[in-house]
Amino acid sequence: MTWYMGPHHRAPLQPDSLVPCCPEDCLDLDRRLAGPGRGTREQRLWQVLSDPLTQTGVLGAILSTQQITPRLLRAACRHPALPMSALVALGERYPDQFLANPAVRLQRATSPDWLFTLPYQTICAVIRSPLCPSSALERLSRDRRLPLGVRATAAGQPKLTTEQMARFMRHATTVRASLAQNPSLPPELEVRLARDRRSQVRAAIAERTQDPELLTRLSRDPSLYRVRVAVAQNPASPPSVRDHLSKSRLHQIQAALRDADLQRHR
Repeated sequence: MTWYMGPHHRAPLQPDSLVPCCPEDCLDLDRRLAGPGRGTREQRLWQVLSDPLTQTGVLGAILSTQQITPRLLRAACRHPALPMSALVALGERYPDQFLANPAVRLQRATSPDWLFTLPYQTICAVIRSPLCPSSALERLSRDRRLPLGVRATAAGQPKLTTEQMARFMRHATTVRASLAQNPSLPPELEVRLARDRRSQVRAAIAERTQDPELLTRLSRDPSLYRVRVAVAQNPASPPSVRDHLSKSRLHQIQAALRDADLQRHR
């Protein structure tokens, strides 16, 4: 099974080229727009897209118009007759509508691994969506063979359960650093990540923690300067910590303190 197409592979962003359309479909669309009804052209197009009986060719005619707008693209992404290739092309930009599409729900039901065969950017957009299936996050927390960047994206999602976060603690450094930035991270895992063997992970905790004890400890981190710079940049750092860091001769730390002061006084 092909899991991953590379970090630079992106879904095509021209869904109109992926939907078959012929002159008869354009004529059909013109007839529907000229029929009885009220509203602007965009509103009439939206009504056509909202009709589940609209045929695929008419969808292609709409997508090829110059007046296509994000609102219309979202409506097209929800339509059950839109070909899967066009759905995937739109999924990166409109993951909520993509996941709500009946064809996508059916594909997920019949092939649980299908989401992980999508282009990289589309998978990440799906994971960030509030409609992301919990089963996908569960799978990502358990399977360290899945793409690193996708797992890192999942680790930063606030909807993770505590059990899933604990499993991500056993993943690679990049994933743990993303987990450290998770706004729902419980205090007990925050403390554990502040002791992580990798400075990248400790720095990620230092950037966001509100715990003065952790900030005090991390301000004395033995790494060259990465973690202490993150502490200096954190607006929650108490005055005693900032006073301690101000005695450092490293220009990176001094620059971080100055930048934090400027931000504080804006």
